[in-house]
Amino acid sequence: AQTILGVNPFPAKDAPTRLFSAYGLGWLLNDYLGRKVVSHGGGLDGMISQTAMMPEENLGLVVLTNSETGINTIVQNKIFDVFTGAPKRDWSAERLERAKQTKIKQAEEDAKLVAARVANTKTSLSLKDYAGNYVDQLYGDATVGEENGKLVLRFVQSPNFVADLEHWHYDTFQIKWRPSAAYNFPRGFVTFTIDKMGKTDEMKIDQPNNDFWFYELEFHRSK
Repeated sequence: AQTILGVNPFPAKDAPTRLFSAYGLGWLLNDYLGRKVVSHGGGLDGMISQTAMMPEENLGLVVLTNSETGINTIVQNKIFDVFTGAPKRDWSAERLERAKQTKIKQAEEDAKLVAARVANTKTSLSLKDYAGNYVDQLYGDATVGEENGKLVLRFVQSPNFVADLEHWHYDTFQIKWRPSAAYNFPRGFVTFTIDKMGKTDEMKIDQPNNDFWFYELEFHRSK
């Protein structure tokens, strides 16, 4: 093992007898009912997979799905239970209840965002003055353009990532992803900072997501 991992509440519920969890040579390493498991998930838009091995049982499996739910690990755990003779457990019912609770929490968090919106504010600049090329040293370029009376955000290196920007409050705009993004993003925002000369200096992206870490990007306007 190269990296020791902590156990958060969800895996603890899935495997209450777990003794270790680690990462090594590109694989997740842990134990399930006293047996070592080597596994890793994978995913693209609209599909998630799971590859897992339980060497002591001479067992290996691959789960391919056309879903973005957690069914990949549900199938994995069910197969493990059958091969190890574990007590019967309704993984689908457990995960469904967890998904319902997650949706409730997400709705509550979204309601807080809406409640915190400041009404009747205006932008500091005209829309055309937000338009331009913004650069992150790691990612590269993103452009903001005025199209048909509204701002449009485009990630140059990821042409499917296109979003309309709708004014939220002050110099913050809500991100409205176009269908080409093909990802179920929650509510996200772009905030522009204005320099002492009254021009946009930085574009900050607040878009929660587990796969694309937008918060690490630091887009500054091209000089």
